[in-house]
Amino acid sequence: MVGSIDGIVSGMDTGSLVSQLMQLERAPQLRLQTQRAGVEKVLAALRALNTRIAAVGDAAKVLTGPKGWQPATATSSDPTRVAVAVTAGAAPATFSFTVTRLAAAASAVSSGTVPSLDTVVTTGPLVLAKGTSALGIGAVDSASATLSAGSHALTVTQASAGATKTGTAAPAASTTISAGVNDSLRVTVGGVVTDLTLTAGTYDPSQLAAELTAQLSGRATATVGTDGRLVLTTTAEGSAATLQVGGRGVLDGALTALGLTADAAALTGVDGKVQLDGDVTREVTVTDVRAGTPLTVTTAAGDSVSMTLSGGLRTGTATLSSVGAAGGSTLAQVVSGINAAGIGVTAAAVQVSPGAYRLQVTSTTTGAASGVSLSSGAFPAGTSSLGTLQTLTDGSDAVLTVGSGPGAYEVRRTSNVVSDLVAGVTLTLGKADPGTAVTVEIATDTAGLAKQAGALTDAVNAALAEIDALTRFDPVTKKGGLLVGDGLLRRLRTELLRAVTDPVAASTIGSPGSNGVSAQRDGTVKLDSARFLEAWTADPAAVQSLFTAVATRVGSTVERITDRTDGLVPGAIRSKESQVRGITERISSWDSRLALRELALRRQFTAMEKALGAAQQQGQWLAGQIAGLPSWGG
Repeated sequence: MVGSIDGIVSGMDTGSLVSQLMQLERAPQLRLQTQRAGVEKVLAALRALNTRIAAVGDAAKVLTGPKGWQPATATSSDPTRVAVAVTAGAAPATFSFTVTRLAAAASAVSSGTVPSLDTVVTTGPLVLAKGTSALGIGAVDSASATLSAGSHALTVTQASAGATKTGTAAPAASTTISAGVNDSLRVTVGGVVTDLTLTAGTYDPSQLAAELTAQLSGRATATVGTDGRLVLTTTAEGSAATLQVGGRGVLDGALTALGLTADAAALTGVDGKVQLDGDVTREVTVTDVRAGTPLTVTTAAGDSVSMTLSGGLRTGTATLSSVGAAGGSTLAQVVSGINAAGIGVTAAAVQVSPGAYRLQVTSTTTGAASGVSLSSGAFPAGTSSLGTLQTLTDGSDAVLTVGSGPGAYEVRRTSNVVSDLVAGVTLTLGKADPGTAVTVEIATDTAGLAKQAGALTDAVNAALAEIDALTRFDPVTKKGGLLVGDGLLRRLRTELLRAVTDPVAASTIGSPGSNGVSAQRDGTVKLDSARFLEAWTADPAAVQSLFTAVATRVGSTVERITDRTDGLVPGAIRSKESQVRGITERISSWDSRLALRELALRRQFTAMEKALGAAQQQGQWLAGQIAGLPSWGG
């Protein structure tokens, strides 16, 4: 930094003089900064205008699809039992049903208690399972499980089924079984031959099915199909389950009465297929599917789990997670481990009385597949007195019964929020009452149609008002908007106004103006809701076609104006941004120039002070020399 002598010799305030001179030097830079601020204001205005015009396009999109012309209202005859919400696109409909059952989350609780949270309750890892009961899988064996950290998916990819025999004809509405005439039938289940003798009497089809089921003693069941024919199914499932009807020739007297025919060979069931963590290469095919059948499933990664079946296998996925430490865990640690497992199950240690804690686990989701369980032997009797987990609440699906006649049917969902029963309609179930029907009505919202058309004209008017504010000149104040006289904005105004009000060539019902949308003297557009709805009532399809065409045209216009790549306004924005960058660069170049100028001025004043100082010293020396000369006078 150049040193300076601030008026020591001259007595002048040279620092102030430099500052004043620099203010004059900075005048061009200040003019550039003022110019940049003005351009930035215009830039901000263009960006805001682009956003406002883009909103016009959003309003137009609502009217370009079929859902935009299907606004609907929904009502429930009993909102306390069923609340209803509707979205655009819901078709008019009326349907009634009863809420037979609400969906519920499964929960279980230990059969015994322990004295404290610090009591050790298990000697090794245990397996937490969610949803296994819905698959037909019972207890998991924790002793043989080798599951890595995290959750694991146990999936039944193919459901098992028992051997099934369907009659060729429906039994008569009233069938008489007579002793020694038509009461005998041979049925072979799983290779075991049983000769049945039906009790004499008169039966309807359902009574015949009940008699057969009783005679088969749990090895198979008989039901009446939807077409009235009898269906026999083995209790055991898989290809190991076999069923054969007949084989005694003339002694199979009940065949005709039951609508059955003799089988030349045994029928077989369908195998179940199970895999762990999606490992298809280790998928297990279960041929003998019945309660108590053992099953072990592994993965190539080394995970393995063993379990027993509780019945037939059904498709779906359950989640497993290993909880606990090999050295044993306290009740508090087990609770913490279950809560950290991340499989949608929470645990709590519930103090039922002083010094008595139970373990309670609850699913965080509802539905029949929300059942929770812990592996068998999780709490050994010699280690703790927690006992086993017992069902506290069964997980259940929500059940709706639609109709009450012969065609009545059930709808099951895992949640009490049903959004896929009818398109665009969401039902929230609040109370189960099998004896009370709830009626839900979906109706077209004609007022909503006018509102949506009005949303387009409102958006256009907002854009036009923004343009007017930027281009208006006030003759009183003699002031104009930021872009007064701008040709681009005048063009945008014309294009937007024409897009929403010009006739549509393909229209069969006239122009937008004759159907409710018209230009006003003040340069805005207006929706006449009464005229619009009158036209809609007279010819909905034509009105939809007209205004869809208008909305499409408006959307195209907005796209041409606001497109990021080649839109008119973004182009203007880029031009202003470039201008700001150019001015900023010039301002920056002035910073360097001014710094050099200030340095030069300070050097000049410093040199001047030094020169004055030297002259002053020389003068003082000369004065001293003169004063020392001898006096020659007098």
